[in-house]
Amino acid sequence: LFTSVCAMLSVSRSQQANNYQVVTWVVIGLFLLGSGASKREIEVLAHAGLSTSYNAIREHIHQLSAEAVAKFRRLVKEQMFFIVWDNLNIAF
Repeated sequence: LFTSVCAMLSVSRSQQANNYQVVTWVVIGLFLLGSGASKREIEVLAHAGLSTSYNAIREHIHQLSAEAVAKFRRLVKEQMFFIVWDNLNIAF
């Protein structure tokens, strides 16, 4: 609720706040999707202006996934080795 109010106030104060508003709505949409909200609930909130649409949220998820894969590939090319730690139970 606080984030939505801040986004609404920032939009009313400045036209350049559109990026903040979009990011805020995407974060709210990602939270709704992650918490198990249905597509219909997300669409209702999107029509009310409190979130982005379900399809926009899915597009952002795919974009974030592609960025993570690209970053991982770049790290593999740049680094000679990786250290992986998997909570091993070694008795000392």
